[in-house]
Amino acid sequence: MVHQESDRREQPFICINCAAIPDDLLEPELFGYEKGSFTGAQQKKKGKIILADGGTLFLDEIGDMPLSLQSKLLRVLQEKIVDPIGSVQGLPVNFRLISATHNNLMEAVNKGHFRLDLFYRMNVVPIYLPPVRERIGDMRLLALHFLNELNHQYSCNVTLSNEALDMMENYNWPGNIRQIQNVLERAVLMADSEVINIEQIKTILKGESSIKPDINQEQSQSLAPQPQQHTPTQSSSRNYEWVTSDNTEEVVQALRSTGGNKTAAARQLNMSLRQMNYRITKLGLEEIVDHLRGEH
Repeated sequence: MVHQESDRREQPFICINCAAIPDDLLEPELFGYEKGSFTGAQQKKKGKIILADGGTLFLDEIGDMPLSLQSKLLRVLQEKIVDPIGSVQGLPVNFRLISATHNNLMEAVNKGHFRLDLFYRMNVVPIYLPPVRERIGDMRLLALHFLNELNHQYSCNVTLSNEALDMMENYNWPGNIRQIQNVLERAVLMADSEVINIEQIKTILKGESSIKPDINQEQSQSLAPQPQQHTPTQSSSRNYEWVTSDNTEEVVQALRSTGGNKTAAARQLNMSLRQMNYRITKLGLEEIVDHLRGEH
């Protein structure tokens, strides 16, 4: 979207996943090479950086780039000149760089796995991409969007019942966006009518209940460090379940033990403040919170 809304939208958008290419092949893929520059270089090849000239270069999983290449990338960004392997003369380039990583780059810098100078050269406009569980209100829009795509892909006209949508909205989605897509695709393929009901969704989600990843390991985030309010203070072993009346007692007990302090109660239950607020609203506990605060 950044590319499409910029003055570079008519120019190339080039993407490369730094984690998907072996270290010894990443340099020629990025910088290109001259014919005969190494064994197997039978013809000249333009690298991704040169192909992105005038447009946008997206480096996915930048945190997995080898240190040896980080210094070369820094020179490209500083001097706007790229040196293909075997070339005796650099080529001028002008591109916008967008990068993403699941790693905490600040921590990687501290451990010596990422160059400090490159970090500051790239970390100009950091964007944190929160997981779905931190933006529960987006789930309904995402579900309908993916369902529309699946209907086109499989030439069908399947819809979700309101109850099924409610259940999906109340689920924590440890697998984030990909899990939503996976669950919906499975539901569409297994649907025996044009309406996916709550029981079908419940069956699929129950089949994945044994998956309990560490929520500190986000699957998709930018170069920005994760905001403090999203970082659990304890290791997570909490089940990812939808909010039901069965959750009322534990939420009320946590609120009572903290005098209605929602932040402390959320910490006690190993969840974010956003998740706690959602449960309070969903379970109709606002008056209890006000009462507990009044007592203190």
